[in-house]
Amino acid sequence: MRILFVLGGLRIGGYEILTVKTANALSQRGNKVAIVSLSKDQQILERVSPEVELHFAIRYFKFDLSIMLRVFKILRNFKPDIVISCAFFEYFIAKFASFYNFGKPKFILAFHFTKPFDQKEKQWNKIYTFLAKLFKDNYITIHKSQIEFFNKHYGLPRKRFKLIHNGVDIEYFRPERIKNKQCDGIFRIVHIANLKPLKDQWTLLKAMIELDKTYKKWELKIAGEDQVNLRADYEEFVKQCNLMDRIKFLGPVKETREVLSNADVFILTSITESLPVSVIEAIAMGVPCIVTDVGGNPDIIENGKEGFLVEPGDYKTIAQYLKFLIENPVKRRKMSIAAREKAIREFDFNMMIKKYCNFFNYILQK
Repeated sequence: MRILFVLGGLRIGGYEILTVKTANALSQRGNKVAIVSLSKDQQILERVSPEVELHFAIRYFKFDLSIMLRVFKILRNFKPDIVISCAFFEYFIAKFASFYNFGKPKFILAFHFTKPFDQKEKQWNKIYTFLAKLFKDNYITIHKSQIEFFNKHYGLPRKRFKLIHNGVDIEYFRPERIKNKQCDGIFRIVHIANLKPLKDQWTLLKAMIELDKTYKKWELKIAGEDQVNLRADYEEFVKQCNLMDRIKFLGPVKETREVLSNADVFILTSITESLPVSVIEAIAMGVPCIVTDVGGNPDIIENGKEGFLVEPGDYKTIAQYLKFLIENPVKRRKMSIAAREKAIREFDFNMMIKKYCNFFNYILQK
């Protein structure tokens, strides 16, 4: 099977890293795999396996239509059976470029997003989904609410959707492989997400201030790339609150397992989400999670079982749940066990790859 992935860029991000891992795994299983990047971003270039072909079809300005010619040449030379695009723009660039090819591949639009964040994005989604309905291609969704959302609000047919959860290497991310936990009485909190408004780290910091009113023995590690120059503001805020000794900004990290290795709880305060790999990695490590009730987070965390769900911006409830976990180590241990069991049952990377292969075979036989 010849499989081509079309990505917006090789930047540091959950779906970009997961797509590269998926391409590598499919290649290892005997498929011919290629990735097309539509930008110069190369932060995760070294993660692409040597067996995976890598092409750059760079868009030099906003309305650079010549990008379709570059993608057309790649399609013509690679001759894919399957083309997977990870966003609307990439999907249509590849789709329109394919019109000039005699051998028509099967197209899949992989939804790594759900609700549009602003009015401009809503307008573009209306245009994109109107055009998408003109074609009879298939969609991969990574969490349950996507199917309902895109069917109800945009009329995309349910029968074209296939749900395949993101997965992680549950052998690599497992509690038995972590370092011995430090027994110094400090409650360790971890947040892994790029620094940007959608991740809403302000709510996280406010929750820490609320927690600090009644409990002092805690530590927060924040790992992620500063994508829009927010770190300086965050650090100034932390300094003014006299919490520099307990809140550490780690910047981008290659090994998230090391950051999670001593965590008592993982927190994600996003305003919107798809199906965050960072939360899946945390539960695979047996770390209870406090996450916002958005996107695919409820697919990962059942409230009160593997952790807790909160409304976006509700820093006081986050602080209350942190206090509960601190004061109830037995309950925290039960959540840890439930989290690990769910990761094995529903979010195994090898199981995810098998589902992809089965789906590819299915649509090629249609």
